[in-house]
Amino acid sequence: MAIPLIRVFLLVLLATGCTTIRKNYPRPNSAAWPNPEKTSLGRKYAAEQLDHPDQSGFCLLSTGMEGFLARAYLADKAERTIDVQYYIVHGDLTGKLLMYHLLKAADRGVRVRLLLDDHHTGGRDFEMATFDAHPNIEVRLFNPYMGRHVVMVSRPIDFMIHPSRLNRRMHNKVFAVDNAAAIVGGRNIGDEYFEASEDMEFHDLDLLAFGPVVNQVSTCFDDYWNSEWAVPIGALRSSKPTASEFAKESQALNEFYDASRETPYVVALRDSDFMNTLTRDKLQLIWAPSQVFCDPPSKIAGLNKQFFVRYMHSQLEPIANRTEKELLLVSPYFVPGEEGMEFFHRLRAKGVRVRILSNSLASNDSPIVHVGYTRYRKALVQCGVELYEYKPSAELIRRIKRKHARLSKWASLHTKAFVFDRRTVFVGSLNLDPRSLRLNTEMGLIVESPELARQVAALFNDAVQPKNSYRISWETIPADPIHNTPARTIVVWNTNENGKPVRYSFDPHAACWRQLMTIFLSLFPLEDQI
Repeated sequence: MAIPLIRVFLLVLLATGCTTIRKNYPRPNSAAWPNPEKTSLGRKYAAEQLDHPDQSGFCLLSTGMEGFLARAYLADKAERTIDVQYYIVHGDLTGKLLMYHLLKAADRGVRVRLLLDDHHTGGRDFEMATFDAHPNIEVRLFNPYMGRHVVMVSRPIDFMIHPSRLNRRMHNKVFAVDNAAAIVGGRNIGDEYFEASEDMEFHDLDLLAFGPVVNQVSTCFDDYWNSEWAVPIGALRSSKPTASEFAKESQALNEFYDASRETPYVVALRDSDFMNTLTRDKLQLIWAPSQVFCDPPSKIAGLNKQFFVRYMHSQLEPIANRTEKELLLVSPYFVPGEEGMEFFHRLRAKGVRVRILSNSLASNDSPIVHVGYTRYRKALVQCGVELYEYKPSAELIRRIKRKHARLSKWASLHTKAFVFDRRTVFVGSLNLDPRSLRLNTEMGLIVESPELARQVAALFNDAVQPKNSYRISWETIPADPIHNTPARTIVVWNTNENGKPVRYSFDPHAACWRQLMTIFLSLFPLEDQI
């Protein structure tokens, strides 16, 4: 019996094919373009900026189509540099289309730096290395796995060997061009983030920024790009793609772009009002003071609590503590923990209205996170927090209203945004859960703008309407002396369906397997990992 087990073990080791980083592979440091004012994007709003010294201009990208169009537009306008940093870049319709725009920019002589977290790149090394083979494109993977072959086997083994390191991921989202314009927010690159998927839709939010805050975004990107954790894709491979392989992949991307031009999604992009706004230079910016908050890349090293003061949530804490009247909070993954509950109790004690929107069990793409959240649901409501859960049908309603070309079967909340006293806005990648606060790296923008706060608050108010979400409350069930049952409280979901008020006493519209999974996962102490 021992011999077959040994053979299996040896086969697993052979299949794993662990990679050693090539220490002699070139890793030159580089920096953002130093003269944004010498580019078209840098000059575009120069006159407006003179009227708003030390301020930056912002436009809210509230729909997925706007998010895609803004990125493609910036890539097409790039003259010097494009810096792209994401947790996920899919190889689907929108992922390939954006890669096409990046490739065309590189062909014009634009330097493209693509920094991806390695957690979702399994099996795509050749694709990324081929992209990297362009003389104006460089691809680096952040916190890479050493197992590069037979990823379904090698990556789990690698994770078991190095769990502390590989459990920490780069969750930042940046698309910066010529150090003059940048997009920061919650969207990754993929169809579900840009309203192009028929299966699911992530309701999300980005900020398009022009002006001096972009240099802060670029500085944060440079810190990650030049860190020890950012490894060139070539250093993880034994050979480079040949010239003919690069030509073949490039041609395939060109053909894909041509074939997609008349697809319903691309037609909808061309016909959209936002496309007209961009191409006719009618973009209306909100000018306001702002600041980038960004975790240091060394957070991946798992430093001790003494370093928490450098982490992003510690930078946000003073702003949150100054809230006097109202806090609006949107976090798709929401596990406040004891510290978070103390914070909400303090706000309620001084009369601050607190309104929170998170995912319902039916709309959450991560049931394990939902388990962590449910442990605090009762306490949140009891201390006076107005708590809402997003419906899986909410985005469908919006897209029918906008006469969108595609309708998804399932919607999930993915926006990470806070509004403090209708004056200060945060938009970024940070969820309020232990993983975001302690493990992953995050970034976002703080903007001091009543007008921008009004816009985000309007989106919040729409999302928490009964047609789009459930309002959480608790009801007391009286004692039943006949059946000898004591009084108890139960969670209740209040909403509207078909124009009529509806009340649920169980997680509405959640599949049985989801409900069973949450019951099972609740048996384990996993909160620090979610």
